[in-house]
Amino acid sequence: MPSGSYSGDSMIIPVGDDRRIEFVTHEVQVQRKSIAQSNTKTQKKGDVNWIPYKFCSTIGGAIRCLEHEMYATSDAEGVEACMKEVQRVLDKLSTAIKPRFEIREVA
Repeated sequence: MPSGSYSGDSMIIPVGDDRRIEFVTHEVQVQRKSIAQSNTKTQKKGDVNWIPYKFCSTIGGAIRCLEHEMYATSDAEGVEACMKEVQRVLDKLSTAIKPRFEIREVA
């Protein structure tokens, strides 16, 4: 999984291939990946857009939103399957937010 990135005014934490958490001024957004289906004035077919759909005040709130969404959209049935799903969701989220440090040389 790719590490998070920082672009000066926001920080991004990828959570899987189609979701991410972005820190923007005064809020934390949960975003969904969207791929343009046709050409428009501002984008070409196939361009990737990130659409915010949850707005939280803390990283904890954003993680809880994603966690609840992942449980709600799961197909797991029965106690054993649900427990495995809980473990899968927690592993995915903990991997996404695990601190990663990269030292870059400044030119």
